Amino acid sequence: MQLLKIILAIAVLMYVCIGCAKRQNSTYPSIEQIKNFSMQNNLKVLDEKNIDNVFSVILYEDNERYGYYILYLDSKGVLRNDNYYNVVDNNSKLYIAGQSSGKPFIVVVFNDMSLLDVAAAIKFQYANGKSDIFQLSEKKKGKIIPISNEASAPSGYLNPLLKA
Repeated sequence: MQLLKIILAIAVLMYVCIGCAKRQNSTYPSIEQIKNFSMQNNLKVLDEKNIDNVFSVILYEDNERYGYYILYLDSKGVLRNDNYYNVVDNNSKLYIAGQSSGKPFIVVVFNDMSLLDVAAAIKFQYANGKSDIFQLSEKKKGKIIPISNEASAPSGYLNPLLKA
C-alpha cells in the first residue's frame, strides 16, 4: 500500500511538472509568410528584420503614418501580429520608435533625406547613460536596428546624434 502511494505521488508530480514546463510559445515567420502579410495589408515596406529568431519586424509607411508590425507564430503555428504606428509629422526630421524590453530594437525613418545623404552613422544616447553607434552603410529611408546588448537597451528616452 505504501509503495502504491509513492508511485501515485510521483505520477501526479510528473504530470504537474510536465504541464508547467515552459514551452516555446512563438517563433518567427518564414520569408513567404512575411511577403504574403505585406501584400495582403498593402504595405510599403521600408525595412524588415528577423530579431533573434523569435519574431520579425516590418517597418512601413503610408500616406498618413509610419509604423511597424511585429510578426510571430503562436504555439499552434498561426501567424500573429502587433501593429505600432504614429501619424507622419512632416516637421520632424526623424521618426524613431522601437521596443526596449525582451528583444530590443529601434526603428528609424528619415523624413529629411538630406540628413541621410550626409550621415555615415547614428548614435543613440539612452536615459540609462549607455549609448550605441550604428553605421548607415545602406542609404535607406527606414531602418530597423536590433539592440544586441540588452545592457544598453533603451530606457526612457533616446537622443539621436547623426555623424558625418
